[in-house]
Amino acid sequence: MFLPWTFLLPAAGIGLRTSIRGHENKQLIQFCLAWFCLPFLFFSFSSGKLLTYILPCFPPFAILVSIGLLSLLRANRFRPFQIGAGVTTFIFSLLPLAFLLIQFVGINGIKAPYTKTWQGLAALTGLLIMALLPLAAGRAQTWNKKVILFGLGPALLLCMVPFLIPDQTIERKSPGALLLEHKKAVKTDTLILSDEESLRAVCWYLQRADVLLIHDAGEATYGLGYKDAAGRLLQLSQLRAKILAHQGKTILIARGRNYRQWIPQLPNPKTIDESGQDGYIFATF
Repeated sequence: MFLPWTFLLPAAGIGLRTSIRGHENKQLIQFCLAWFCLPFLFFSFSSGKLLTYILPCFPPFAILVSIGLLSLLRANRFRPFQIGAGVTTFIFSLLPLAFLLIQFVGINGIKAPYTKTWQGLAALTGLLIMALLPLAAGRAQTWNKKVILFGLGPALLLCMVPFLIPDQTIERKSPGALLLEHKKAVKTDTLILSDEESLRAVCWYLQRADVLLIHDAGEATYGLGYKDAAGRLLQLSQLRAKILAHQGKTILIARGRNYRQWIPQLPNPKTIDESGQDGYIFATF
């Protein structure tokens, strides 16, 4: 998550040590170290961990790396930076090759990430620039040009990320397009059933707050403890009877893998649509 600066950490460490010995920015360095360590230790001890929990560590980490690199480069000690930039160039130069291999040949059953040519070309361009700008930074003669060129490496790719999410990722992570496609079929008296993974998207896109959960409440367990939420969770044994009681007025939205497990407890659907093999299903009963 700290790319492309990851491979400059040894250089930043050398500069930071020099800065500490010279008593430059001493209080700021101490403050940033404490700022970095507290959330890192706190979330390390927590029983549940998500990738985003580490985000509070990045501002102080960035400040420390900045102090270290500037201390090193302003002293005209370019060699550690050159080595880090060279490693970055080498690693990033492998990414376009890996991308081309996956896109056009495939590897270990991984599908091509893009079906549209312009997306593939844009991704390849971004990856090439990520490799070329660290190379240019290593060859630059002044410290400020080195830092600016190096930092701009991933800029184009980061700007294009919203347009370059792979098709399979959208299928697996976002049921929004599927829900919008069938939104007109959902009437005010339609009974909506959903698994926990689809619940938030179903409520948002269909603008309904009366969705019934199936089998596992997950993160909604706490809310279901309130009196006004009583009866919102259906067990699989109740599923068939509930659907038959609202025949012709029931829809079910769920992850495909969950739906396939529930098929023995379900009547035959009238219609069924899916966002992809590993995505979501929209079934009417």
